[in-house]
Amino acid sequence: MVLYQRWQCAIRNGIGLLNDLENRRKGTYVTVDESRIFDSELRFRPIRPKHIQLIRSWRNSALPVLRQNSVVTAVEQRRYFETSVWPQNIMKIPSQVLYLLEFEDEVVGYGGIVHISWTDLRGEVSFLLRPELEQDSSSKAEIFKRFAVIVAKLAFDELHLEKLSSETFMNREEHIAIMEDNMFIREGHLRGHVLQNGVRVDSILHGLFPDDKRHSGQ
Repeated sequence: MVLYQRWQCAIRNGIGLLNDLENRRKGTYVTVDESRIFDSELRFRPIRPKHIQLIRSWRNSALPVLRQNSVVTAVEQRRYFETSVWPQNIMKIPSQVLYLLEFEDEVVGYGGIVHISWTDLRGEVSFLLRPELEQDSSSKAEIFKRFAVIVAKLAFDELHLEKLSSETFMNREEHIAIMEDNMFIREGHLRGHVLQNGVRVDSILHGLFPDDKRHSGQ
């Protein structure tokens, strides 16, 4: 009987390990029902190894608007995803949840929720488009409008967080306007918060609570 119980336990552990490995391979998160976080045009897709250097090129081209101090190398990018992103797939309380963004069946960017505090039940919005789309005001506005609704579902319905936040450099006036057109409420203004090329830049803080979704008509 004891041997049989040990055998059953080993089988369960083995199945659990295989499921964890499969989730990591697929890039899916055990805490999220990903069949519910999409709309008719925008979908959140798993980030796979073939995508990470593309994302690196987007981030490196967007250094002036990101809290990233230097260009990321291919080796650094792979190491980051292998140690800090993909291991989160099998965690019940991940510190970040990131996806590739597909709009009208075309890869357009990536985003999700980062810096999740499970103590405070909040996380920070991450959103970055391909460089040519970042410069296309109408396309960016349309994609972010859909992204805001889906990321709110991800945060409040799937992860059961209670707040989303965002920090944006004040010189990104267009991005700030897009956020405020899509549910996010301006909460603060940090003067000279970031030093860019020897010049101090202000940061604008935004927040979103579940009840704020009423402003979007959702």
